[in-house]
Amino acid sequence: MTQLARTIINNRFVNEEEKEVYMFGLTLLMYRLLYCIATIALAVLLKSEKEIFVFCLAYALIRKYAGGYHSATRGGCFILTMTIYVVLSFICSLAIPYSVAAISACVGLVGIVAIGPQGSANRILEEAEKQHFKNRLIKLAIVFGGCSLVFGFVGSNLVIVLLYTAFIQLMMQLLSSFEKY
Repeated sequence: MTQLARTIINNRFVNEEEKEVYMFGLTLLMYRLLYCIATIALAVLLKSEKEIFVFCLAYALIRKYAGGYHSATRGGCFILTMTIYVVLSFICSLAIPYSVAAISACVGLVGIVAIGPQGSANRILEEAEKQHFKNRLIKLAIVFGGCSLVFGFVGSNLVIVLLYTAFIQLMMQLLSSFEKY
């Protein structure tokens, strides 16, 4: 990826001082594009498009304010993310009672709020940020908790997706608590 970015930048009119910034941005853009393509391909392959879409949306919103573990490498992050999607597809095929999933998702959301937000080595949070993120996290937990109860009541397997989202986020927060920064 870095070589491709370097080739693109070297063939354009970019100041020498700005090359590093352009390299970083272009490399990041290419990795994001790779993640999107791989996620879509895996969702189609697993026939779990709706579930993976809902997971990505819910997880991205919660993760933004809750924080948690970050893999040390992009490759490790990619493998972990794709594994999470495969496991999600498998879990959605299990016969988990929707009412149990809804209540468990709500309990998981309470746990996320209780131990979040968390910073990381790359993002140390100041007290004002922690309070702001905690307030946002509480609002998200109420929304997703309500969605979980509705999905559980109407018998939608999306309640299992929200349960899985809460579980994965809790695990990322717990893993982050072992990191030293």
